[in-house]
Amino acid sequence: MAGIGFELRKLIRDNTLNNRFWGYTSAVFITSGPMLISILQLIIIDNALKSFNIPAEDRNLVKASLLYAYVFSMIISSGFVMVSSRFIADKIFVRDLDDILPSLLGVISLALICGGLLGLGFYIPSPLPLIQKYLAYMIYMSLIIIYIMMAYISAIKSYNLVVLSFGMGTVATLTMTVIFVNSKIDIVTSALGGIAAGYLVNIAILMVALMRSFSFSGGSVFSVIPYLKQHHKLFFTNLFFTTGLFIHNIIFWKYSSLSAYVGNTFLHAPQYDVATFFAVLGTIPASVLFVTRFETAFYEKYREFCGLIVYGGSLKDLMVAKDKMLEVLRQEFAFLFEIQLAITIIFIVLSLYIIAPIYTNDKVTIGIYSFLAIGFFMSYASFLMMIILVYFDIQSVTLIIVTSFLALT
Repeated sequence: MAGIGFELRKLIRDNTLNNRFWGYTSAVFITSGPMLISILQLIIIDNALKSFNIPAEDRNLVKASLLYAYVFSMIISSGFVMVSSRFIADKIFVRDLDDILPSLLGVISLALICGGLLGLGFYIPSPLPLIQKYLAYMIYMSLIIIYIMMAYISAIKSYNLVVLSFGMGTVATLTMTVIFVNSKIDIVTSALGGIAAGYLVNIAILMVALMRSFSFSGGSVFSVIPYLKQHHKLFFTNLFFTTGLFIHNIIFWKYSSLSAYVGNTFLHAPQYDVATFFAVLGTIPASVLFVTRFETAFYEKYREFCGLIVYGGSLKDLMVAKDKMLEVLRQEFAFLFEIQLAITIIFIVLSLYIIAPIYTNDKVTIGIYSFLAIGFFMSYASFLMMIILVYFDIQSVTLIIVTSFLALT
């Protein structure tokens, strides 16, 4: 999927400040949009509820509902996203675009069936009011759809619509929350209703962006199913990695002294979860650098190397191309890791002395954050290496590495 990086790099390399701004903004939202919006909504809504002296139990219920939707939607969709990316890339490579948009409906259907059944099993026994259970479930299902759509969005060039979708979704969330509150609806239902409305707006605009590039006619809805069978190792690679990113949270919810029970439904560990959110945000620069610089620089040499194999280059030419490719990998890995490590350290310092004291005076949260920031940096660095392994179709080794990561975590 390196094509998206080339398009963004054209904007970023442009001399105008406006194009550079839109280039980096688009890269942030394309690589991390759902994650970024979910975390920012948690922070904004929590602070807004605090300012109106809303009871802690209600605030925690809203946060826990969004937390569960964010974490489990990412886990459920992760395997489908990885295989879909491979499917889309192959279809674009052979210039067969008819199946791309129809396959989106097929992938979403499969993911919603899997995630929907798990969600129903969780929410049906819950003693929460029916409307709150429905809205929390709706947010969870909407996020599954958005995560999958983002794999398809990466194949188009309507980046302004991508940024617009998340911006308008956030505006819709805040606007609808205010409307619901002024309509004398209880605060928990109002907040969840506003968030659900925002994600629906987000989905609608993303679908418009996709329909501008691809057509529903002529393709098969379930054309991606053979890929799920053929590339099941890719499916489990991303599923296990994503689960590994959050399995420590789930363990803390279940066994830690930091754990709390909200609404007789949600187990969470607020101090640990807040630290996790800030740590996850710290990985965004690595995502942007990988898409806009690392992957594109590597892909040029990778394509040259593979071209010599496919079209019959000499052994000498192959060895020269291989050396150039490995040199680019060494340079780009070093650059990315150095920049991301510096950013992580800066984030830790800022969070310890500036950001965290504003958001929370909890020393436990501030202390945990320092460790998680380094942990997420190392985990994400490992994942970028595994993506490069997947370029060479080394799926079995990659799956073993990710399984070890999950087990050790």
